[in-house]
Amino acid sequence: MPIWQKRILLLLTLLFALIWGVTLYSIGIQTTADSVAYLTSALALFVEGKIWLSPLWPPFYPFLVFLFTTITAYPTKAAAIVSALSFGLILFSLQQIATKIFVFLKKRISLLCC
Repeated sequence: MPIWQKRILLLLTLLFALIWGVTLYSIGIQTTADSVAYLTSALALFVEGKIWLSPLWPPFYPFLVFLFTTITAYPTKAAAIVSALSFGLILFSLQQIATKIFVFLKKRISLLCC
């Protein structure tokens, strides 16, 4: 795959992540039992400096929300930023995997045709 196509795919991936982030930032995130626990844990770390660990949820997400809360001062806005970044990383990873599969299949098909 030529480098210009890779750059276009990367730009599209970043554009989708940016749109997702702006959407979440403007309308807010939905709250479920999981998200309330994550935000409570991040807020406790931000306000009290205490880490609340739960055996049901991984501690890295509340820590990321805490890091972005130090920038935005609002855990819900920080969660939207973390969600947008996660979405962008997922899109980028899927794009990389799809590119490798496409190149592999293209080589296999060209070998079969010749």
